[in-house]
Amino acid sequence: MRGRSGCIAVIPTSADRTQYEVQNLDGKVVVLGLSKDVYVDPSFASLQKARHRPYPERTIVHEKEQKAYSQSCGENVPQAVAGRDAILNSPTAQWLATGVVVGTACYYFALAIGP
Repeated sequence: MRGRSGCIAVIPTSADRTQYEVQNLDGKVVVLGLSKDVYVDPSFASLQKARHRPYPERTIVHEKEQKAYSQSCGENVPQAVAGRDAILNSPTAQWLATGVVVGTACYYFALAIGP
């Protein structure tokens, strides 16, 4: 399974089961290969592209090996997007909720009066 820490992508070299650890310690990423080898791409634009492109900066962490990388991402780091307003604060949701409440009240009022 592929993973990432900040701007560093960790990608198994094969489809076999691979175990590795990634630790982020104050901006320094440590990759430890527990079983099988993994690629480490320290500057990736997207995780999908990192699997299929040959880059000179991509390195291999072999089984039972540990390497450390600094996180100097530049502008390749995907920024978190803050959510806009909550969905229930929109006027459409408020009108729909009002319609449901009024419709339900009318239905039960009609049942109480009877034919």
